[in-house]
Amino acid sequence: MDYKIVVDTGGDFTQELVEELGLEVLPIMIMDDKKEYRDGIDIFPEEFFKRMKEGTVFKTAQIPLYTYLECFKKYAERGEKVICIVLSSGLTSAIETAKLAANAVREEYPDFDISLVDSKAATGGIILIVKELLRRKEEFPKKEDAVRYLEFLTSRIRHLFIVDDLQYLYRGGRLSKLGFVVGGALNVKPLLTITEEGELKSFQKARGTKAAISKIVDTFDKDMEGIDFKESLISLLYGADKDLVNILEEELSKRHGDLNLMISQLGPTIGAHIGPEFTALNYLKMNPDEFKI
Repeated sequence: MDYKIVVDTGGDFTQELVEELGLEVLPIMIMDDKKEYRDGIDIFPEEFFKRMKEGTVFKTAQIPLYTYLECFKKYAERGEKVICIVLSSGLTSAIETAKLAANAVREEYPDFDISLVDSKAATGGIILIVKELLRRKEEFPKKEDAVRYLEFLTSRIRHLFIVDDLQYLYRGGRLSKLGFVVGGALNVKPLLTITEEGELKSFQKARGTKAAISKIVDTFDKDMEGIDFKESLISLLYGADKDLVNILEEELSKRHGDLNLMISQLGPTIGAHIGPEFTALNYLKMNPDEFKI
């Protein structure tokens, strides 16, 4: 493998995964009303969700230009190739900042070989994309082939979310006041997805947690008809606690038996916009080894 992979904390990679996959992770900025934090360096999920439940309102800000510049320049000086995989452009304009940094570094180092990939994904979806690329790294040792495979994977990633508390979506402008009031009163759970353009969208609603979990798995089952996914890695995510994700895991196991599930925790970057009571099902809609050079 002749390239280095750079990601950001919108992917929610654990330290164990970072070390296993050999990644460099750039921190997205998290803010309360008093100070800024670097996600994964100054603030972590346990403290973040605890404070959120206590009433702290968090916001996010892009990775600063100078952070990209420092990172890219380091690899340019070494003569190393880079693939930078960025949180979906439908959720943030970070890829534009990364482009500015890449162009600036190329002015000083004209031979610097860097590719920027819009993941069109978030959190566990980005983890699946990176893990799938590296699972087949022996087949794609050259950066150009790896980028082609990544672009294929970004078209096949699927996200299904359940949000238990609507106030965070309402505060962020993604839910009308009427929807917030009615949804809360009727115990309506919005079911969300990230579109092929990388944008967050509500695709269905359910009354109550069990109905929401059932609809999420129904959607997965319909989407994966005719696809061999028994060995494929599937990502499940949770927020402050595992109550919802445990129910989701049980429903998947009841319908499909043993699956290759990876369960991990949502981080502050996406958590600031979704809230602490959350679960997600992420998967790649593809047969194993479907892509060929």
